Amino acid sequence: MNRRTEGLLLSEAVDGFTKYKVVEGLSPRTLESYINQLSRFQEYLDNPPLADITAEHINDFLFWLRSDYEPQRLTGNGEPLSPKTIYNVWVTLKSFFTWAMKSGFLDDDLMATVPRPKFTVEPIAPFTREEIEQLLQAYERVQDALEQSKETSPPEDSPSDSGHE
Repeated sequence: MNRRTEGLLLSEAVDGFTKYKVVEGLSPRTLESYINQLSRFQEYLDNPPLADITAEHINDFLFWLRSDYEPQRLTGNGEPLSPKTIYNVWVTLKSFFTWAMKSGFLDDDLMATVPRPKFTVEPIAPFTREEIEQLLQAYERVQDALEQSKETSPPEDSPSDSGHE
């Protein structure tokens, strides 16, 4: 590990990671998600030096998210985080700690011993033939209405007819 990074706080590393991801070209929404998840991790650990973080801290954080964390949603829904959300947090942490290791801030891959959370993807039911026919009929009705409105609406004034130049 580079000696000048020994006292590097988690928040400082998160700032560097965020800048790296901006340069990489991530979407604003993905960046916002990374920042929110890493901020929660910082708060949970009370912003320690990056070098002091262990795989056990990461496991404890993921356990806390799954068992004790109470989400503060705008909707007021206090249900626990979904398994997919826990997995997304794991992906964020994996990306962050991989970046920290490749950047020389850490010697070891802290995520190597942190198990990837499992989640199931519910299959999306395809539309029935009847539902497809209803969608096509609705589309045709909208198209017919648009055509009728074009035929019955008065022509727009051209700029020279308005009296303004």
